[in-house]
Parts: sequence; C-alpha cells; structure tokens
Amino acid sequence: MEERKPVEVIEVDVKDSERVVETLYQSFLNDKVIVYFANFSTSESSNLSWQRSFHRWAARATFAAKGTALETTGGHATCLWLPPDESPPATPPGYFASLLSCFSSLYTKYMTGELSLMWGMGSKGRAAIEKYGEIVEPLKKKYMGDEPHWYCWLVGTHPEHEGKGLCRKLFEEMMVRIDKSGKKAWLDASSEKSMNIYKKFGFELVETVRIGKGECNENG
Repeated sequence: MEERKPVEVIEVDVKDSERVVETLYQSFLNDKVIVYFANFSTSESSNLSWQRSFHRWAARATFAAKGTALETTGGHATCLWLPPDESPPATPPGYFASLLSCFSSLYTKYMTGELSLMWGMGSKGRAAIEKYGEIVEPLKKKYMGDEPHWYCWLVGTHPEHEGKGLCRKLFEEMMVRIDKSGKKAWLDASSEKSMNIYKKFGFELVETVRIGKGECNENG
C-alpha cells in the first residue's frame, strides 16, 4: 500500500500564476455560475477559453491587490483571498486625483486581463456580470457594513485529487491568518457541497440568491 505523504500548505506568488490558473480551471469546469457567464461566449472553444481567462484574471488581480494565494503540495488545490481594504487614498480628492485614479484603474484592468475578459463576453455578458454585482454587493454591505474584511474569491481542488481533504487544509491555514488579523471574512458559495465545507469553518449562510432565472438550466 502506498504511503500517503503529509500535505503542506504554502503561499505562492505571481510566478506560480499558471499553475494556480490550471487548478482553478479544472476544478470549476462544471461550476454553475462560471458556466453561466462563460455561455455568453460564441462557441464551445471560446467558452472554455473564457473560463481559463477568467481564472487567469482572478489570479493576477489577487496578486495586484497584494492578496493571498495558497496551494497544497503539488498545486492540487488552491485558493485566492482578497485582503481587507484599509489603504487610505494616496492623493487628495480633486480633478487631477480623479484623473490619476481613472488611468491607474484602467492600467490595472489591462495588466490583469480584465478588459479583454469583459470584451470577450459581449454586451449581454457584461450586462449579466453587472447584474450579478448589483445583487451581491448590496448583500455584502447589508451584512458587513463598511467594516474591512477578507474575501474568499476562489477555492478549488483538481478533480483528480478530490476527497483528500485538501480544501480543508487550505481553510485551516487561512482561518489562522484571518483570526490573527482580527477581521471578518466573506465568501460566495455556488454549490451545496462547497457550502457544507465552509460551514465547518464557522461561515454562516445569510442569504440565497438566484441569477440567470429563465436564461439557463440547472447546469448553468
């Protein structure tokens, strides 16, 4: 019988982006929310390409925001967390400050791939993304207020390595860090399975929302 090696959790950086992207891509191929948005692409090939681009953008945006990316031994499971936003404005309010902020935002979106990602969805896809934000963001405001908090953007296990407790290892490590920071945490669950995992670490279901009603089936 093959001896199972202990699982370690390590923090990764931007040079590990493609490994993170591949793990997330494989783990979310059948995720209903991701599939729903990807279906706004024009073909199956562009659908899958959009999904990979989405995870690449998420990874790059996490590193750009100085967030936390963790993975288990071999990169078989990974997670992306955005940090509490406690940074004060770098410049005083005003026309030039607003202009600088606008250019900075556009540059960040270009470098992370957000602009090309949104362009690839078409107008209907971009409208769906905006509608999703209009639903979810007020919920964050309702339950978290203006309090800075951690946000679990994505967490996934490669299908070939499911059932080994890898997500549990990631959450155990991240919960220690969050507890030390003294901040709360927020996440969105897109399946009953993931919801049950999160509950084991103290997360509570506060509200259930539906997107794409009348536009998709039970698979997204």
